[in-house]
Amino acid sequence: MRKFSVLCRKIHRYLTIPFVVLTLLVMVFTKGMVVNNLFFRWQRIFMLALAFTGVVMFGYPYYLKWKKK
Repeated sequence: MRKFSVLCRKIHRYLTIPFVVLTLLVMVFTKGMVVNNLFFRWQRIFMLALAFTGVVMFGYPYYLKWKKK
């Protein structure tokens, strides 16, 4: 399970960079527009991936403590 934790941290770390860039692009190019375009779709995908890996990183230590008992 340790390998999963390391992999999750790496995924979270490297997904953050494109997420920030994509968020900035959305803010610049869609100023004042309400458009459901490609930027929004990819932003949602990155946001869900970051949320999932963040929850795993947050809950993993508690899972290990619970598993020991």
